[in-house]
Amino acid sequence: LQRNTGGRAPISKSAKSALTFPVARVKRQMYKYLAHGQNSIQVTAAVYLTAVLQYLVGDLVEQAALVADMQNKRRITPRCIFLAIREDSSQLGILLSNVTIDEGGVCAYQHLMLKGSSSMHFIFLAPDLH
Repeated sequence: LQRNTGGRAPISKSAKSALTFPVARVKRQMYKYLAHGQNSIQVTAAVYLTAVLQYLVGDLVEQAALVADMQNKRRITPRCIFLAIREDSSQLGILLSNVTIDEGGVCAYQHLMLKGSSSMHFIFLAPDLH
């Protein structure tokens, strides 16, 4: 059996849309979440979702690389990804606010009561500072 008798090699949907992430794989995963009675997904929907995923992952990796650079590390660890998500107050912080990252650790937070006697007068004036 010979595919594509035109003599040209087939071009993937990812290459046509100039994306790094695989459009065909995202479309295949989208089929798992179709509503009952629907049986098709347009290619443009898969390309759009793939582009959004690629943008979000690229932004996350960029932020995690900055965190790793601030800690003088050469590798991006799960801790760097966790801190990048928590420091980003715009997109990723809101989107991934309820996500738990394995080996990510916790955010450092010290309650005002534990900071010492120099900040005790703030506690009684404004108890809800955070």
